[in-house]
Amino acid sequence: MRRVAFLIRFAVVVAASSGIEAALGDPIYVDQGRHWTTEARTDFYTRDQGSRLINLAWLQALKGKDGQPFLSDGLSRYGFLPNPGNTANLPVGFHTTGSRGSEMVGTTCSACHTRQLEVNGKTYRIDGGPAFADFQAFLSDLDKAVGDVTASDASFAPFAAAVLQSAAPS
Repeated sequence: MRRVAFLIRFAVVVAASSGIEAALGDPIYVDQGRHWTTEARTDFYTRDQGSRLINLAWLQALKGKDGQPFLSDGLSRYGFLPNPGNTANLPVGFHTTGSRGSEMVGTTCSACHTRQLEVNGKTYRIDGGPAFADFQAFLSDLDKAVGDVTASDASFAPFAAAVLQSAAPS
């Protein structure tokens, strides 16, 4: 544990000494060597690694326990980090695969191995660092949301309509 804390402090010091400025919320990406490019990072965040959790249209149609869309906060309530390049409002480490209308959502290693720290009003992102994400709570809530939809015809009907609407050709 002390080694991990040291590595995180070291990465923040290196990033802070690089002279790069960022506003809170706009992460400074810690320099991780010449081979860690923007393209490599994007690939790390979204590469299909074979995981399949749920159909994207279903996930987008699900509601959370508060009645809001399950994806309303981009899953930040579980500690997952925003991925501005993802048009489906999926966080870092979540990807889609498959043809349009039947895309499946899966996860990559980066969902649990990307850390973000805030120091002195600046946000630093460490790719490969241990995340502060609660994957078990996410899975539990996802299971509950699916169970709630299938509990009655009254709850299933709006879900089915949303799924069918998202699958309609545009």
